[in-house]
Amino acid sequence: MIKIFFDQSRPDLIFSLAAISEHRQQISMLIPMDLKKDTGDTMESVLVEGRQWQTENDDIEYVPPLTSEPDELYLLNIGTNKLAKDAGFKRFLLRHEDEIVLWIDSHDSWREEEIKISNRHRKLIQVTDVSPLQVLAELSYDVPDWWRETEESMISEAIGASKTPSAARYCGAFLISKVISENMDFPCLLDYFQESLQELMQDKESEELSARYALLPKMIRKTRRAKQRMSADAVWFREAQLNNRPVGYLRVEHADEYLDIPGIVETGRRRFPWLFVLDYNFQGEELIHAASEIVDVAHMLRYYSELVTDKETLLRCLGTEVVTFGRHRKNKWGW
Repeated sequence: MIKIFFDQSRPDLIFSLAAISEHRQQISMLIPMDLKKDTGDTMESVLVEGRQWQTENDDIEYVPPLTSEPDELYLLNIGTNKLAKDAGFKRFLLRHEDEIVLWIDSHDSWREEEIKISNRHRKLIQVTDVSPLQVLAELSYDVPDWWRETEESMISEAIGASKTPSAARYCGAFLISKVISENMDFPCLLDYFQESLQELMQDKESEELSARYALLPKMIRKTRRAKQRMSADAVWFREAQLNNRPVGYLRVEHADEYLDIPGIVETGRRRFPWLFVLDYNFQGEELIHAASEIVDVAHMLRYYSELVTDKETLLRCLGTEVVTFGRHRKNKWGW
């Protein structure tokens, strides 16, 4: 079975995924990687779980039966400095040396002799000025012209300013998928890549991708309005304001799943470096998200969440910590 490990932060890789799948004329298992978190051991676990999934679902028509044939592995743009130092990744490469068909990477963390992939086969192709799709085209994989044009536009143009409508659509759908993924605490962006791959291989527009892209104007508008309502005047933080340590606060009564909550928090952190608090209702649950460039807000939230049960008291405690930070006495954490 074809299994493709790839950098999930690269929406343009959908064309490389499609080119590999078309070339091999086989069902591909897509394995998006979060390169900030995932390790070689994660990759190994995914392979083991994938084989188990094939065994348990072999009665489903589209699930290929598990055979004694080895997997065919492709790696796309995953060789970061983090993985270069990961012993689990080295073990993965050595263990699956014969299964790796091709590794295309723009990172310069690895050289072929360092990862000890057999020199008999040129499996690692490092690129700096061309995309993985261009490499595949040079290796005689079928790559339609519009795939190349759209990929180039996705890489070189900002979202909303893409040269081609198809690039704008894929970038927008990816952004919405990314925001929803982060808000819902999904482990990856697999849906976006699966829908895109199916669309490209079947040459039929995905309704799911189009629906995601249609949400982009709403997301931009609602996120912009939310950012404009940030204020340092909340009653719980007036003392901090009087001490020239303004605390930003924003209340969102009903946060849509596509509201850019991570973007709001990041803007608030930059605008109110002492502390920014986002107080919001998400799918019926009352939540607080806070960020600071100065105090250890994560530690503070964990500490006070165990001591207080109501939101107002929690917010007042956070405001007090900002006021007393570094003044006259050390707080309970030695600050």
